[in-house]
Amino acid sequence: ILILEYGADRPGDIKYLLEIAKPKIAVISAIGGTPVHIEFYESSQAVAKEKSKLLENLFTSNFAILNFDDEMAMGMKEKTRAKIMTFGFNLPADLSAENLLKAEASAKEGEVPDVKITNFENKYGDNETIGVSFKIEYVGSFVPVFLKNVFGKSHAYAAAIGATVGIIYNMNIVEIAESLSINYKPAKRRMNLILGAKNTHIIDDSYNASPLSMKQALETLRDLKTENKIAILGDMLELGEYSQGAHEEIGRLAAEGVDFLITVGQNGKIIASAAERTGLSKEKILIFDKAEEVIEPVKKIIKNKDLI
Repeated sequence: ILILEYGADRPGDIKYLLEIAKPKIAVISAIGGTPVHIEFYESSQAVAKEKSKLLENLFTSNFAILNFDDEMAMGMKEKTRAKIMTFGFNLPADLSAENLLKAEASAKEGEVPDVKITNFENKYGDNETIGVSFKIEYVGSFVPVFLKNVFGKSHAYAAAIGATVGIIYNMNIVEIAESLSINYKPAKRRMNLILGAKNTHIIDDSYNASPLSMKQALETLRDLKTENKIAILGDMLELGEYSQGAHEEIGRLAAEGVDFLITVGQNGKIIASAAERTGLSKEKILIFDKAEEVIEPVKKIIKNKDLI
């Protein structure tokens, strides 16, 4: 089995990649309200349209795997003749009251993911229990999964995608869960936990930040139980006209869940300003132009067992 990423930085990218290799299974992991690389598209709908070309090229014997929690991904169902399987929490990526009511209504109507993630928890205690714990549900069977030294729902989504592909290939759900718990290796700089100076823990999510990934990282930091939380945030690139609003939203979210905020870059200043307006004390915010300027001040700020 060959697994390929079909990235879409600009219009026409998916068509070009399909000329190289046509998949038998296509996964739409997420689109989000402000997708990464949106700078080169007119709107998030245009990004979704580009990615839907993956599904349009599938045959009836193929499979489309869609993120049940992403409204735009689910909107692609009509774009394919392939068999469809879904995965998710049955919760919208944007947890507004309106979207939660929609999710509740769909559940009552029997609309739930084929492969459902339940009982999710970020565990942060002794070294034996650091990671994410959840269950994967499929046709009435529940199997536990524990992924070591990672945080955030993005890893549960990744595991659910893998489980869905395994189910398509007639793998046993129990064996899938056991294999994930033993063999799961996250991509580098994607919500990985590493040990820092002064016995601190660092959640490294520094690979190509997007509004969705940064939002999930801050929500994870907010939910973890520890005495002192520090966020070091840089620019999110390739957002075009959406950049100002996206960075302001991240600033507001940071103010709700961190004890100290450090920003880097021009757009980082937007994050800092929004955080201060939302209620984070100015004394708890440091602003820098370049990443290398952060090193010495951070050494002075961090204390034993801080979470960064």
